[in-house]
Amino acid sequence: PPIIRAAVDLMAIRERNEPAFDAAAHLVALAHAYHHAGLPVAAGLTAYAALQNGYQSIDIFRIAARGFRQFGDTENALDTLNNAFDFDSESADVLIDRADTYKDLNEISKTIRDLEHALQIKPNQLEVLNNLARARRANGQAQLGLELIQKAHALSPDQPGIKQSLGTFLAELG
Repeated sequence: PPIIRAAVDLMAIRERNEPAFDAAAHLVALAHAYHHAGLPVAAGLTAYAALQNGYQSIDIFRIAARGFRQFGDTENALDTLNNAFDFDSESADVLIDRADTYKDLNEISKTIRDLEHALQIKPNQLEVLNNLARARRANGQAQLGLELIQKAHALSPDQPGIKQSLGTFLAELG
């Protein structure tokens, strides 16, 4: 499996004390291997170690933040996502992840702010429209939420999650 191979390669290089050893690059490879193996906490901690070794990319920030969230450490997840936002303030994926973290913290106004920013970057992304619609509903703005979910439904009428959300909104609003 790739995760075992990556770990063995990393240990072998370290043991040989090769001058060309780039800890951050190997940590990144190992983080991706853990991520693809479905081990989010291991992936996140390894990605965080890569960040601490000077490697920065949106993917590594996001993997580290997911690991923290999976581990239940929303404070470090949020710090990591804020650093990712500082690195690239136009990454819709970072904004979506940060909005999810704010939702976990029940900070709905910040959730809405990040999702609206993500929607400016990716105006027709179904996940953003659906999540923003739900956040609006949670914030007592069901009519605005309905308009967003109707837009998502118009873009993808057969998507099951969108159909379910539309049904929920219509049932609530009568």
